[in-house]
Amino acid sequence: MNKNTNRKMMTIMNSVAALLLSACLGTSLTGCSLPSGNAPSNGKVLTKKYSVSGFKHLENLATADIVFTQGPVTRVEAKGDADYLSCIEVVVQDSTLILRLPKKEAKRFKDVNVVFTVSCPELCSVYQRGVGDISLTGTVKADDLSLNVNGVGSLKAEALDTRHLTVRQRGVGSMVLQGKSQRAELEQKGVGSLKAKDLEAEEVVARQAGVGSLSCRASRTIAIYSSGIGSVDYYGDAQVVEMKKSGIGSVEKHD
Repeated sequence: MNKNTNRKMMTIMNSVAALLLSACLGTSLTGCSLPSGNAPSNGKVLTKKYSVSGFKHLENLATADIVFTQGPVTRVEAKGDADYLSCIEVVVQDSTLILRLPKKEAKRFKDVNVVFTVSCPELCSVYQRGVGDISLTGTVKADDLSLNVNGVGSLKAEALDTRHLTVRQRGVGSMVLQGKSQRAELEQKGVGSLKAKDLEAEEVVARQAGVGSLSCRASRTIAIYSSGIGSVDYYGDAQVVEMKKSGIGSVEKHD
């Protein structure tokens, strides 16, 4: 192994360490620790409806599971720990629905079980920066859609239907994508995996620079850039228009 490869490995591993430290710190700030002397939740379960204006973007900064369904009505509901729901902030800013918990409140809670049910007519982007799972259920149709995971939480989509899809996985959590897209730009720079084998895309640009794995499928063209430790697995009969590999991870084609 030459010196350049060693340097790349050290850079990647330092990035991984930073990601893991950030994830641990983020988890402690979003409600997973209960310091002595603070009263715990009373355990009561509450169902709550939120009155919000229209939004096209979704951002999670809290500890919560989110189930999104595309539909004609804008709706935000939650079910879970009553004390936690009384503290969490649900706001719409710049057409973005934001879920967040003030830091001064976060240390009161641990083992929080909260599920938000969200729907709106049009979805343009999702940012998962918190803890928990975001599930896009049913068909989610969009011209341009951006999906991003930067925290500990994961994101799953079961039936995407997009013209242009942009996906960035830069955290610890995983992403699992299904559906179809004319063009998909996939980037994996974190520790978690990006699984898009069941996303039927015509054109794919795949970038892997992290530790986790990336899988994808293309029917027309694919460009692959691999500079990390993790693997790239691609499927389909697409023409490989560009292939650049500078990391130690593997790149493999599958039937």
